Amino acid sequence: MTIDQIITLVINIVVCLLFVVPVRYALAKHLGVDAKSELDSKDNFAFGVSIAGGVLGLIFMLTGVQSGEALPSHIAEITSLLMYGALGSVLLILGVLIQDKIVIRNISLAAEIRNGNMSAAIIVAANMAVVGLVAKKTLMWVDSEGLVGLIPVVAVFVVSQLVLAAVAVLRMAVYRSRNKENVANNIDAADSWQAAIQTGNVAIALRYAGQLIATGIAITTTSFLVDAAELNLLWSVFYWAVYAFGLATIVWVSYRLFLPLVLFKVNVIEEVDHQQNVGVAAVEAALFIALAFMALAYLV
Repeated sequence: MTIDQIITLVINIVVCLLFVVPVRYALAKHLGVDAKSELDSKDNFAFGVSIAGGVLGLIFMLTGVQSGEALPSHIAEITSLLMYGALGSVLLILGVLIQDKIVIRNISLAAEIRNGNMSAAIIVAANMAVVGLVAKKTLMWVDSEGLVGLIPVVAVFVVSQLVLAAVAVLRMAVYRSRNKENVANNIDAADSWQAAIQTGNVAIALRYAGQLIATGIAITTTSFLVDAAELNLLWSVFYWAVYAFGLATIVWVSYRLFLPLVLFKVNVIEEVDHQQNVGVAAVEAALFIALAFMALAYLV
């Protein structure tokens, strides 16, 4: 490794770590808390988990900037990192806002995290990690680190949020269909998926996080199916949406087919929805992610 390469590596590491600070405080601002107080005085584990998701998402994205050929100068390298770091920070917080205010709108994820609700924190952390993962793959797909690369990143972010929103709606509908008789039959489970999150069902949040991550992997797989060099931006984004929804559907259908085999004779509804069995939920989350990686391996 040459001296110039070492300097470039140091620049990348320093700039990436510097952006962790604004993400931490921006998320704290959205949640309406003091970052330092939540982490050390109040020991709010939920806030710490949400911050961890933001750090992962940001670093995922910035590693996409670092990939590829080195830029002509260290100034250009720093400028590119600063530009995409700022964009990444905005997209991460925007993803949280979309999830909190639009997708999961019957409860306040921000308020739940303030109250130490780990279920809400897991969901927020998973969403932020997925945003960064998708942004990273988009940057590698367009193979551009200048201003030209900003537009595809934002466009694919919009597509990914639509797909993730569809996953949330599906998850809510499945829970509702499984538990619509809870009140009538006096079953110890929330009458809606969002209510289950509000009551702190970590098992449901863990399963959902696994599905979110699997969906993120499925979305990134689209970069191998759409050639950025051959299509204009509009058609590229259209095909991203088609393939992303299609691959997310394939992961879901595969999960439904293999779940009875992987958890043979296990009553998943009873264990996860009612008894909050984190172990069973972890198996479901792992199955989602494994199926997404299998699809990726097959298509690449």
